Amino acid sequence: MQSEEMTDVLIIGAGVAGLAAWRELYSAGLTSVILEARDRIGGRILTDRSTTSPIELGAEFVHGKPQALWSILKKARLQVNECSDTRLVSGEGGLRRCPGYWKIIEKVNKQIDPSREIAYDQFLAAVDALPFEKLVAKSYVEGFNAARAEMISASAIAIGDRASAEIDGQRQFRLSGGYGSLVDWLAADLQSNRLYLRTSVGEIRWRRGHVEAMADTPGGDIIFSAVRLIVTVPLGVLQAPPGAPGAIQFVPSLQQKEAAVRRLEMGHAVKLVICFSERFWETNGRFTFVISFDREMPVWWTQEPLASNVLTGWAGGSAAEKLIGLPPEDLLDRAIQSLARVFGKPNGWLRERVDTIHYHDWSHDPFSRGAYSYPKVGGLEAAEALAKPVNDTIFFAGEATDFRGANGTVHAALDSGISAARRIVVAWHRK
Repeated sequence: MQSEEMTDVLIIGAGVAGLAAWRELYSAGLTSVILEARDRIGGRILTDRSTTSPIELGAEFVHGKPQALWSILKKARLQVNECSDTRLVSGEGGLRRCPGYWKIIEKVNKQIDPSREIAYDQFLAAVDALPFEKLVAKSYVEGFNAARAEMISASAIAIGDRASAEIDGQRQFRLSGGYGSLVDWLAADLQSNRLYLRTSVGEIRWRRGHVEAMADTPGGDIIFSAVRLIVTVPLGVLQAPPGAPGAIQFVPSLQQKEAAVRRLEMGHAVKLVICFSERFWETNGRFTFVISFDREMPVWWTQEPLASNVLTGWAGGSAAEKLIGLPPEDLLDRAIQSLARVFGKPNGWLRERVDTIHYHDWSHDPFSRGAYSYPKVGGLEAAEALAKPVNDTIFFAGEATDFRGANGTVHAALDSGISAARRIVVAWHRK
């Protein structure tokens, strides 16, 4: 088995967390190498630039104004557009505006007792709210968190709501060039000999101050060695059973990390982007989101404020799990049925106006195995446990390590990569 030259830090994963960590280490003068199982960088950011405006198959929105992310957006001079907050709700009387959307969610969720950790659906069953308000709150929690209401911790929702309020999280933004432009900027100085694509790590052997990663590469099996390691793979990959594609085995095992991983859940989402030949939805005025409560696609959104012929269908949590694994054409059939109910158009009429569809199955992608993470009941402290370094040698980063209420977001991944790298820099200078 071929061995590569020793480096200061190995990074597994070239998503936002891994790239942010690499950039921080590079600025501090430390040498690092990124090992990425896919044939591209970006992780769960996947921007399709084959159309007039970028299409996001993964992460899409900038949620609020988190400092670290906005600092980079300004430094990189990446143009950002704010989305309209106009929401329509689909009901028996058709589509209507819902200006009190956030007030409904606040009314419901402010009744959560953070000290009593129960599942969100258990909380919802006893909360003082109207049936419609409960429906809105549950739709939001499952959709935004890609979570099942019977599994996600209600206390975690309360923590997330507080964290969102601190960054003006009700405001949503998009990058004009797509999230891929952020990925490109983070990797701008990354030399080809510091990035190994199509390189899947199956085993990590370690002791204090030394790690070896056994990797399968296009050129054969290679051992990569370093003083320290940053692991940024998604929670779904950390949860993968031994021998499964993408699974990583630690020798010796990391029992505390395994326990933390079991208390977190990898949420699922189905996102179908449809390009139509006309913007038929604009007969209802200009809006960004439609909350449909539909069993097929509970949420739809436009690319407002852009004048675009694109509609995106979204199902998160339990709704998504009913759709996972369907071929794109079958997903389109379900989506058309949903749109027909929401907008009152015949199925055939809608189908004739479909130009193209865009889709990526994150749940069956072996290097993600889902959308993003959330804490289960009893898992409030799990992310913090996952984020703690192991013997000053192995560090974890990625959105699943966020324990301040931002898990599942790009800014959480970015912050975690920067934080892990800075810990290493500090430790390096203590030598």
